[in-house]
Amino acid sequence: MELRPIYFPEPLLEGVIIERKMQFLILVNLNGETVPCHCPTSWSIGNLNLAGRPCLLSRSKDPARKTKFTVEAVSTCRPEDPDKTWIGINQTAANQYVEFYLEQGGFRDLVGDNVKIRRARLSGKANLDFVVGNISLAVTVPLVDLSLDIPEEMRMEVVKPLALAERYLTRSAKLRYSLPGNKRTVLLAVYLCDQPDYRLVEACGEDPRLREKREVTEKLLSMGIEIWQANFNINQEAVCLSRCWQLHTRESIITDTSGFSTFYSGIRSF
Repeated sequence: MELRPIYFPEPLLEGVIIERKMQFLILVNLNGETVPCHCPTSWSIGNLNLAGRPCLLSRSKDPARKTKFTVEAVSTCRPEDPDKTWIGINQTAANQYVEFYLEQGGFRDLVGDNVKIRRARLSGKANLDFVVGNISLAVTVPLVDLSLDIPEEMRMEVVKPLALAERYLTRSAKLRYSLPGNKRTVLLAVYLCDQPDYRLVEACGEDPRLREKREVTEKLLSMGIEIWQANFNINQEAVCLSRCWQLHTRESIITDTSGFSTFYSGIRSF
């Protein structure tokens, strides 16, 4: 089935990042003018130095807003490159994209032919984004770890990975048991770029960080939580779902090392 794109109300504007001034503020060179723009994520964006790199901006219709633009996507290309690839960073908008394609049948492999979709939220910090039929679906939009072709001059010192925290497992348990009538619980890692389902070296047991990732994955799978990934493409005109697939099953985790970092980067922001 061919999926139709989600078109922006007007084409996004291309600028060049000057610096990330504060957590939610990025200074952008737009047509020779320095403009403050809203950064729609509090996370590091791939641990990348984005100064001098292109970005895409949407214009706010709210006259009372302090910043007139929002940075929707960034690029690892140079401003002069003719064919740029983009990394979407608007984590809030991602839920709208997922909801659109749930309604359009774009996630049929994940939810089947379910058409009854509703938004939901759990108590506390364990948020449940959608209930689709008898499926509990939580969406996470990882930005810290991106497995893309990154120019060496853009790489910053890697942020120390979070230690294995019981709070992630606790919140996941709340998600699993909040709706006991639901038959499936899914954690969907959404990337607004072509994030690969890459394969780690099989000797992952030698790296304590990878052992930690494996432990988290095994515990979540033992709770019955399914782990899926969805990639979207974004450009100046529109956003479109590219593909969606299941990263792990309980049976494959014993022998398959693919996707551990992809998933773990998601659980860090869940």
